Amino acid sequence: MNNTHKLIIFILIIAAAGLILSAVCGLSSLGISLMSPRNPGAGFTRTLKDSFSDIDIESENADIRFYASSEKNTRVVWSGSRVSKLSVKTRKGALLVEEKYRLPWIFRIGIVSGGSEIKVYLPKDSYRSLKAESDTGDIFIPSGLTFDSAAIDTDTGAVDVQADVRGELKVDTDTGRIALSDIRCRDLKAKSDTGSITLTKVIASDDLKINTDTGSIRLDRCDAGKLVLESDTGSVTGTLLTDKVFSVSSDTGKIDVPENGSGGSCVIRTDTGSIRITIAGR
Repeated sequence: MNNTHKLIIFILIIAAAGLILSAVCGLSSLGISLMSPRNPGAGFTRTLKDSFSDIDIESENADIRFYASSEKNTRVVWSGSRVSKLSVKTRKGALLVEEKYRLPWIFRIGIVSGGSEIKVYLPKDSYRSLKAESDTGDIFIPSGLTFDSAAIDTDTGAVDVQADVRGELKVDTDTGRIALSDIRCRDLKAKSDTGSITLTKVIASDDLKINTDTGSIRLDRCDAGKLVLESDTGSVTGTLLTDKVFSVSSDTGKIDVPENGSGGSCVIRTDTGSIRITIAGR
């Protein structure tokens, strides 16, 4: 090994030591010890008296859960850890909630932060728009709430929606499971790369579009003016409420759908997955 190589290795060792020292100092300032199996909690409860019509919640790792509340004011309950911080405020008629890590990712290696959860108790039953996003956390929206529009996004978390949406409902996840039930909306778009998508008693007055790469698609007593169901390798099965004009194809999977009726169109495409659709009552 020549002197140049030795110098480069020495510089890399000094740089790594500096990063480790900076991480330890930064964590110590937050009261976090690398020797602790879990970091102390840093949760709080925030009560908001301001009214709002729009909701925007964004988190890197927290589960997000909404509740229809009989209380007069909005209440946000956060159970987090000291590696994260939560911002809660209202601005221009919108509730803004954001959870993010205090330190860059390289300083969080080896830290066990434990679970994190954001609970939002809403006093009204109707709101204009909802945007909820979590990288790794689950998102739950119960019945009893109604939105003009809603957009739900996760990377690996599961999504469970039971609230009605007057306009468009959009749900997108990479590997998480999507479950939608007892929903009335105008347009619905749901997409998952590898997670399954299950719809139960979901009615879209106009368009219902479902897309997965490898996840399965299942519909239980659902309907829409027009349906487009697409999966690369996952199966598509379920029950519709009314007759449809079917346009169906699968490269290698089995196909079993009713004869064409006089209703709206139902387009189903898979590469290797099977297709089986029935009409309720038949």
